[in-house]
Amino acid sequence: MERREEIDVLKALAIIGVVGIHFGSYFFPLYIPFSPLWSRQVVIDQIWRFSVPMFVALSGYTLAWRYKDTTLNLGEFFRRRVLRILPLYLLWAGVSFFLGQTGYPFWQAILLGRADYHLYFVPMIIQLYIFFPIFLWLIKKWPPVTVAAALGLQVWLFSLYGRGQWSDQAQYLFAGTWLFYFVFGIYGAVAKIRGGILWLIIWLGGLWLVVNDTFNLLKLPTDLIVATRFTKFSVLIYATGTIGVGLIWGKFLLFVPYFLRRFLVFVGQQSFLIYLSHVLILQIFFAMTRSALYPGNAFLTAPSVVLALIASLVLAKLL
Repeated sequence: MERREEIDVLKALAIIGVVGIHFGSYFFPLYIPFSPLWSRQVVIDQIWRFSVPMFVALSGYTLAWRYKDTTLNLGEFFRRRVLRILPLYLLWAGVSFFLGQTGYPFWQAILLGRADYHLYFVPMIIQLYIFFPIFLWLIKKWPPVTVAAALGLQVWLFSLYGRGQWSDQAQYLFAGTWLFYFVFGIYGAVAKIRGGILWLIIWLGGLWLVVNDTFNLLKLPTDLIVATRFTKFSVLIYATGTIGVGLIWGKFLLFVPYFLRRFLVFVGQQSFLIYLSHVLILQIFFAMTRSALYPGNAFLTAPSVVLALIASLVLAKLL
């Protein structure tokens, strides 16, 4: 399968978003709620909320792109998936567990991704991989109906979550929470997504909606984690718009300066390694620079995120 650089760039933007969310979470306790710095951090956090949905959609997209015109050998498919993700996951989950990052039993830490907060992603994506052959068949057979059904299920789940059903960690672990993004990615590879201008409008409107929705929730008041979580209708609209824009207009990302493009492609190709290791890197970074963390120290943000990306990659490669 020919590797498409724009997909790697989209993966790079997604992993930068994930690192940005986790980096920013360290600053929230330093700010006075509703102060300018605190409000700025909320906006930045919500801008990055396309990140995990984009990862999930691109997972569906790349799998469907590989298998859309070939016969899917189930044994080969699952073997490739297992060998690609499980060894690295087990390594980083084990490291996090033995460093005391969780209070859960070992079996929960590994099987349920509870060795560290962000590791829910691997058990969740494995659930989606298991059902990928069915989703691919359904998309080929009934494309719009399958996408609509996945969207309907995800909307129903979000409505349950809005009533306080399940913790955010349990919500993220369950594959149904991300089902629509995965199916939409498959659809994007099998069928042609149209309406570029419409998707730009959805994206921009979704961005405005997600920021306003978050501040409205916080004024109720609502717990910060609940108000900023992924499982909100506003995030669903914004993330879907971002995915649509990315799949339609992503090729224009390749017109950035050559050095930046090569860097983003490289980061995108190593995004899974970075995802697994970046939280540990951030914890080390903040332990070493705690005295430099104070409200308004914004100059640390961009270089620190880049440093976390590079250090995550280096450490992951060494191990």
